[in-house]
Amino acid sequence: MNVLLISLNRLRSYRPALPVGMVTVASQLKAHGHPVRCLDLMFEDDEEGAVRRALREVRPDLVGISIRNLDSQNFLEPAIYTPRAV
Repeated sequence: MNVLLISLNRLRSYRPALPVGMVTVASQLKAHGHPVRCLDLMFEDDEEGAVRRALREVRPDLVGISIRNLDSQNFLEPAIYTPRAV
């Protein structure tokens, strides 16, 4: 089963976070014999173009979406990140 995993996090405040959860899932999938490609959108200028290219190249049977947080956890400047995943 061809798998494409996409990390949506683009929050660069203070320190950009590594997509550790996505890489952990990718490692387990590979260990079980599945070809996996990871796409980290953190530094992509053209997010949609990068996703379209990856879909064309990988032709995945399964696409996984990695979200760092569901919200900003900041009561003073709240932000919800789930609509972007949709």
